[in-house]
Amino acid sequence: MNVNFLQRGDIHIVEIMGELNSDTSTKVYETIISRIDPREQVVLDMSKVPYMSSAGIRALLLLYRSLLDGGGKVILVGLSDELQEVLSITGFLEFFQTQHTVDAAIRAIQ
Repeated sequence: MNVNFLQRGDIHIVEIMGELNSDTSTKVYETIISRIDPREQVVLDMSKVPYMSSAGIRALLLLYRSLLDGGGKVILVGLSDELQEVLSITGFLEFFQTQHTVDAAIRAIQ
């Protein structure tokens, strides 16, 4: 599991690479929240996440709530059909704005 941080202007782009499961989700959440101020705008690139368990969904929801409470925003990008289906079935997709590309997410934030 790797997490890369990029920035375009005042928008943070966070790339997650690897499975988001019970072994990795807490570390991913803590890594992101330690580097991102909750008032900031985040594009979470999930295009290299092949699998996400319920622990991964929980980490995303915690990130969403942290940013929402701080006045920030998170947009999910690059969800595979499988991840999108899991988030939709569980009802969590209603919490997140999604886009197909990082550029589209940046335009949506601006």
